[in-house]
Amino acid sequence: MKPKVKSTAAKLLIVLLGNILYGVTVAVFIEPSGLITGGVTGIAIALERLTGFSVSIYTFALNLVLFVLGIVFLGREFAATTAVSTVVYPVAMHLTERVLNGRTLTDDIVLCTVLGGLLIGLSVGMVMRVGSSTGGLDIPPLILQKYMGLPLGITVYLFDFAVLIFQMFFVRGDAALYGVILVVIYSVFMEKVIALGQSKLQVTVVSEKADAIRRAILERLDRGVTMLAGKTGFTGAETELVMSVLSTRELPKIKVLVQQLDPEAFMVITQVSEVRGRGFSFEKKHLQDR
Repeated sequence: MKPKVKSTAAKLLIVLLGNILYGVTVAVFIEPSGLITGGVTGIAIALERLTGFSVSIYTFALNLVLFVLGIVFLGREFAATTAVSTVVYPVAMHLTERVLNGRTLTDDIVLCTVLGGLLIGLSVGMVMRVGSSTGGLDIPPLILQKYMGLPLGITVYLFDFAVLIFQMFFVRGDAALYGVILVVIYSVFMEKVIALGQSKLQVTVVSEKADAIRRAILERLDRGVTMLAGKTGFTGAETELVMSVLSTRELPKIKVLVQQLDPEAFMVITQVSEVRGRGFSFEKKHLQDR
């Protein structure tokens, strides 16, 4: 099997698992506890309380309508990345509803809020981490961004906020407040899952022994180095800066290394949200491999 096929299969598996987990979580923790939530699920929960029809049925119908809008306004490429989510998520929710048949794992609304928020954040984060989309209420903000230039982040939160307000008319006060906490938990945790393992540290060293530090990083830490030209602010003397990107675990090693070579070195350490390139997002190339 070719690498690209393997990669596509792995992404599809992650999207499937993420949507299944999402559907199971809503059926097990969100529906029975009476919590409110954002997105299409939130609209479906409100409609279920108005009419009595299943949340999974409304979710599928709404997802399908939005999916068609996505095809019309955003194109077939968008449709290919959201087709799986459009179907698998409501189906997983419906099957879980059938299996539970009115039974609940817990009646504790705090447990449902925390576990529901963490699992939704994990499931949606998994899907978005591989570059796919959960579809649903993400689609209108994407359309508004494309045709009106509105910022995606703001419109997504506005749509979610509107859904939360809509649901507050159909639930008791404490469930509504816990629902707001639920949305905060899954929003924060989703961002953590998306960024998991991708954040690195950028270290910049100003030293008179810059070349010795450069060689030590290359040989002892096996990390790439970039040399930058600089000028000291106090004396105006020409100097060199050593810049390298490394993992959090390697930070103590480079601190010791620099301290040994030049105790008077000036070191700046910066958090980097993501690094792309050889040695990080794809395999490192050593001198002997060239």
